[in-house]
Amino acid sequence: MINDRLSDVGRLSWFASGRRTKWFIVGFWVVVFIVAGSAAGKLSSVQDNDSASWLPGDAESTQVLDRMADFQSPNEIPALVVYERSDGITPEDQKAVAEQVTQFNDVDGVERDSLGPFPSEDGQALQVIVPVDVGAGGWEALGTSVDTLHGILQDSPDGLDHFVTGPGGYAAAQSEAFAGIDGALLLTALLVVIVILLFTYRSPLLWLLPIVSVVVALVASMALVYLLAKHAGLTVNAQSQSILAVLVIGAGTDYALLLVARYREELRRHADKHEAMAFALHRAGPAIWASGATVVAGLLCLLLATMNSTSGMGPVAAVGIRIALYVMTTLLPALLLVVPR
Repeated sequence: MINDRLSDVGRLSWFASGRRTKWFIVGFWVVVFIVAGSAAGKLSSVQDNDSASWLPGDAESTQVLDRMADFQSPNEIPALVVYERSDGITPEDQKAVAEQVTQFNDVDGVERDSLGPFPSEDGQALQVIVPVDVGAGGWEALGTSVDTLHGILQDSPDGLDHFVTGPGGYAAAQSEAFAGIDGALLLTALLVVIVILLFTYRSPLLWLLPIVSVVVALVASMALVYLLAKHAGLTVNAQSQSILAVLVIGAGTDYALLLVARYREELRRHADKHEAMAFALHRAGPAIWASGATVVAGLLCLLLATMNSTSGMGPVAAVGIRIALYVMTTLLPALLLVVPR
């Protein structure tokens, strides 16, 4: 009787709602989660954060970087070190600064000799230009080099103020300000979702199932993006990785709310929870897949963007939404059927 009814709601609904197949689905995603964990943790290692990756391909700035590659690295970012003494730079100051310039040249990432020191017209300041090559790490890799510069500057003569500024100084400050933002962003998003689910379901346990499913979807999508970036040339940067996490958590939660709401309604109509889930998937599934397909199509439109960072974000986010669709329409129903009615 139940099988006859399930045949009316489609094979996918029957498969995800089966008494035996639910265990297969749970086991499959557990294996995926374990295998994908290692690759997901390596996603940051394939990020492309160099200067050109954030600019339009046909921009004059990008063209300049390409032409500069014949003379210097396009990833070289100058850090300006400024010394100041209000009553005038002394010969001792000039000697100390000259010694520090020699130390600057030994800092990791400084491939060319620093320029300076250049005195100001009023004789109260000196300026040194330290060219730091950050490689593919982009501005995020500047922090260590600039910290080393600050360490060298601690030995400056008394009364001689010193500052690290310019593009290198700004970028290092940004890197410090946003350090750990990915973890904080992910934790904040999860906490917000948990609060929403607690208020929605009014259950101390039900919220765990969507969260577990979302985490599995996030790990699986990060692993797939890593493989595409490493072997298929997909561009990933710090921005797209952060947005990937937020999109997967947000979209996955939306799909979970819709499916669980429909499942609860069907439980009132059907005594058997497997039958109820089959009808819930049959009725909510098309809306979920239509919503996901719309989001994926919209994200892929970003491929037409002129900004390299924006055009690369589209396929990365689309992969996350696609994986979230698969997980929330297979793993989440299976988990809901594994727990008691």
